[in-house]
Amino acid sequence: MSVNWQQAIRYLGGSPEEEQKIFSRLAKEVRQEILNIAKSDPAGKKQKPQHAKTLVGIQNAIFRIADDLSDDLQVGFLQPGQAYPARIRFSNASAFVRDDAQNDLRGAAIEVVPDQGSVQHFLMTNAECHHARDAVEAMATSLAFYKEGTLNKIIGITRLATHTGTREAYRIVKTVTDQARIPVESLATETYWSRSPLRIGSVVAKYRLAPVIPKNPPAHT
Repeated sequence: MSVNWQQAIRYLGGSPEEEQKIFSRLAKEVRQEILNIAKSDPAGKKQKPQHAKTLVGIQNAIFRIADDLSDDLQVGFLQPGQAYPARIRFSNASAFVRDDAQNDLRGAAIEVVPDQGSVQHFLMTNAECHHARDAVEAMATSLAFYKEGTLNKIIGITRLATHTGTREAYRIVKTVTDQARIPVESLATETYWSRSPLRIGSVVAKYRLAPVIPKNPPAHT
């Protein structure tokens, strides 16, 4: 039996008002951590708590919408046959700028500039399933691992467990660790997923960025 997504919505804290309070608190915590990173940097640089290292930046991309876009997705700037200026950023997922050979996910962010209305962003990584069950777990994970070093990693895992519980923290760390081990032969051959669904009008959908030439499957020994 299919489930109406609107009926399946569950708000953090039990209501839209309480959920908004939680989001405001999380936003405040993220801003504070960015300031903390800047204070620890000799140059006072404000660094992203995720996806800190840009691998490729494309300034002159074009975002084209399919001519046969279904009626239920034709919302706002999403109109059949339209094309808009866009920027694309490929990155490592880590909060640290480090060697690309180290285990890490890859990210893709597309910024679309429509003729009218707000700038739109589509965010993706090369792991299909999200490690977090909700926004609280996602932010708790990000905030737990924004510092390098073994001691900070232990402190981060402990901090994560205080937000999610020990069992859930173990699941999150294992998922993130396994996903970071995905072999990356080229940014151009990776598939990037939204992981979380996006609401477009009355439709909820996930999206992906698929390569023209997929990467070779890992060899079995």
